[in-house]
Amino acid sequence: MLFNWLMYCLLLLGVIIFNIFFDGYLAFFCLMFTLLLPLISFGLMFFLRNQLNIKINTITSSCAVGDKCVVCLTASTKNNFISGKVRVRICTRNTFTGDISKDYIYISPSVETHNIDMIFNSANSGSLLFEIDEIKVYDFLVLFHIKKKVSDEDRFCRLTILPLGKEMEAPSSIDSGIEDESNEYSKKLAGDDPSEIYDIREYRDGDKLRRIHRWLSEKHNKIIVKDFGEPISKGVLVLVDFSDSIKLSESTLELLYGLLDNLREQNIRPAVKWFNFNTKQVNEFSLGVDFNVSAFFSIMLESAECKSGLLENYSYTEDFGKYSTILYLCSKPNENAAAKLYEISEFITTVVYEICSEENSSNNKLQDLPIEYNIINIENRIND
Repeated sequence: MLFNWLMYCLLLLGVIIFNIFFDGYLAFFCLMFTLLLPLISFGLMFFLRNQLNIKINTITSSCAVGDKCVVCLTASTKNNFISGKVRVRICTRNTFTGDISKDYIYISPSVETHNIDMIFNSANSGSLLFEIDEIKVYDFLVLFHIKKKVSDEDRFCRLTILPLGKEMEAPSSIDSGIEDESNEYSKKLAGDDPSEIYDIREYRDGDKLRRIHRWLSEKHNKIIVKDFGEPISKGVLVLVDFSDSIKLSESTLELLYGLLDNLREQNIRPAVKWFNFNTKQVNEFSLGVDFNVSAFFSIMLESAECKSGLLENYSYTEDFGKYSTILYLCSKPNENAAAKLYEISEFITTVVYEICSEENSSNNKLQDLPIEYNIINIENRIND
């Protein structure tokens, strides 16, 4: 803008010299026009600001890590007239990792809607919050500028970057937490509920006598037994505790994705808890029948951050009788976490997955607890 002022001053100087050496109406009109031109441009700048419509939105609500995602900036004016440039500063913040970046876009709006597609490629999972941080409206001479505000509806948009799920098996020690009043039964697992027959097969050593199907045994002249059904579990709770390390927290998300996907295949519908640093509360989300893992991450990543703090704020007494098994995913657990896990394991079956790396070794104290303890080394998983 300083260059434009310099050019205008040179123009004004030339017109003044012209007015000195050439007497007449033409020289006077040129001088008056040159003096009034910035004032006219300045007035039109305010008119442009009032007529300007700008908003930001996403093409899709989510995409995976490494995929190209598109954010669209839309600008238009209500009337078609000479206008200057508009500079839009867009602030992008990953609410999970805390990374912040800023980009500038210059547009010359008109009555026709302009769509500017911005392509992003995120290397980290999280919830990307796009904000129109500042709008500067320039006059058509680019000598002045004023700022414009937009509504929150047009100012913000959000895009979820989903983690790449890692294959992960659910622990064999999961207590299904059978509910007597459940009317839904697993199609993959046999259980002990005599009200629902899961399968009919020949007798094997170890089968209970009360499971013998007497009518079919007499008909086929061999011993036939019944496998009873297993009510679908609602008693599994997954606790997710992140750390201040983006690398470890990213791996925690990937393992959580794989674990939830595996539980879904087993018809186990868990609940998930994590700590929300904005509200200073533990958030809980219960996944329903045929739950969508991607939809869950879109909700969780809006409030989760790369920080620990879940166990310190988690009151396990409120889950007595509600959950039969707790799966705890963490990285860099401290001594307080080990003490809390010991208390939890006395009342609820507890399985721990600790994510570690070469820089952050596992906590040896967790191995002494009466729990199922699993160490996940992310370097080894990458090499595999």
